Amino acid sequence: MEYKVSVIIPVYNSLPYVEKTLQSALDQDLDGIEYVIIDDHGTDDSIAFIKSMIAGHPRENDFVFLDAGKNQGVAKARNFGISRARGKYIYFLDSDDIVRRNAIADFVRIAEEHELEFVVGTMTSEEDQLADGRPLDFFVHDRKSADPDRGLLYGKYCLPIGHGRLDGFCTNSLVLTSLLRDNGIEFPPFRVDEDFIMMLKVMEHVKYYAVTTQSSYLYLQREGSLMQFNARGEIPQSEIEERISVILHFRDFCLKYKDTEVGPNMIGFLCEKAFWRAMTMTKKRPITRPAFPDKMMRQMLRFPFSRSVIKKQTVYKSYSLMIVLLSLMPLQMCYTILRLHNWWRNRKR
Repeated sequence: MEYKVSVIIPVYNSLPYVEKTLQSALDQDLDGIEYVIIDDHGTDDSIAFIKSMIAGHPRENDFVFLDAGKNQGVAKARNFGISRARGKYIYFLDSDDIVRRNAIADFVRIAEEHELEFVVGTMTSEEDQLADGRPLDFFVHDRKSADPDRGLLYGKYCLPIGHGRLDGFCTNSLVLTSLLRDNGIEFPPFRVDEDFIMMLKVMEHVKYYAVTTQSSYLYLQREGSLMQFNARGEIPQSEIEERISVILHFRDFCLKYKDTEVGPNMIGFLCEKAFWRAMTMTKKRPITRPAFPDKMMRQMLRFPFSRSVIKKQTVYKSYSLMIVLLSLMPLQMCYTILRLHNWWRNRKR
């Protein structure tokens, strides 16, 4: 059978949530959906529950179960799913989230009407904010579009990711399968921010994409999740190292395009992300086990770009200047300034 969409769902200890997730995926009013379930070897009975739930369902034969062999994390699980997907498009869904009824059909509709390679929805953490049953509205971008007020970069190398713009999540997105395979696009082997790097890779290659103007996806954060970074009482040093690796990965990405028309703003966005990460690392330094060495912070603040690049920036220039100043200061002074900024920010709330 030819499938229109492969819905990729990595599953790891999702038993309290997976019934609603799966039901939302089954309720999509679209023929030709393949459901790719990747068993990431949790310790509960999530996979057995899914198999019992779909037994006798009209879509039962559209399910494919893949065994990851051992727990390797969501990035590798998704890559496994991409390698086996048979749909024209791939849609990413996490096993503890909910997709709005018929959202996937709307994504496919807009992709085919406008010959888009990528469609991404907006998320909410409040169930009553999910869009109702009416067809979703979309804002279509092409490679010549520009919206500097919202931080969107123009040209082929669009970067609609981050605070106040598109979320840096791959979930709730529809991407042309051939775009991923033809360009060798995979998730990096990180357990944090793997979505962010993946989105960069996708946006590097798309010519046309669209964004929903209503919420179409309910995003939940489990207790103890890696995403609940600020709520946890202890952070392993390995996680800090991985979060730094993401910044360094993005830095390498920016260097490829620093001499292009979009390069300066991409570098500015990097500096914004590096600044907030450095501030978070400073805040979490007392509960990192073992304590991370100062050289990690120096890695975060290394700024290999010229001042002439900063002059060309139209967004994020203040963050770039902040990073330059911090990189020139003794580390203890950096920590003090970042702690003061944290205090001032909390006081304003």
